[in-house]
Amino acid sequence: QINAWYELALHDENEEIQHHAADSLFGFYLRKKDYTKAEKYLDYFSEYDPMKSYYQGRLLQKQGKIKQAYEKYENIIFSGFSTLNFVLSTMAGLALRENDIGYARFLSGKVQAVAHTLEMGKYNEYSPMLDIVCAGKDVEGTYKVVKHLLDNVGTMYDFRKSGSGFFCIHRLTYLFCLFIMNNGDGICP
Repeated sequence: QINAWYELALHDENEEIQHHAADSLFGFYLRKKDYTKAEKYLDYFSEYDPMKSYYQGRLLQKQGKIKQAYEKYENIIFSGFSTLNFVLSTMAGLALRENDIGYARFLSGKVQAVAHTLEMGKYNEYSPMLDIVCAGKDVEGTYKVVKHLLDNVGTMYDFRKSGSGFFCIHRLTYLFCLFIMNNGDGICP
């Protein structure tokens, strides 16, 4: 009887009610090991909803497809890192525009901590500080950060074991030249 009410709720005008109904029905059929029915209710989740990927991971796990389940979970973690990175970096940029280098450094430190905790590679740990040292017109600090980045460019994609650092090296060279030009040294063409 309760499942029939949830089925009715799937057609409600309110998306939140639909979502909760699909969530409940997914969980019910997953516990009953009726994986085909459980999977059907995932269609009610947006492709952009991280819970859809999480539920897909749970479904794969219950079906004994452990490797695929781990891949789903890892993709969620990577996506979460990307979101945190973008938001914290944007906030740090805002703090720099407000001339609050201390708060920008604090926020960049958070990005570094998350990158370290999630083992995103040394490159991703050092990169948040580039804007900070550039904004502070710290030539020595910029040199050190760029050196760390260049030395660790090979770790940029460690978390996914693919890609090359080619684009990144060119971006770093460009940023370093801009920094030098803005400080009046005129080294870059």
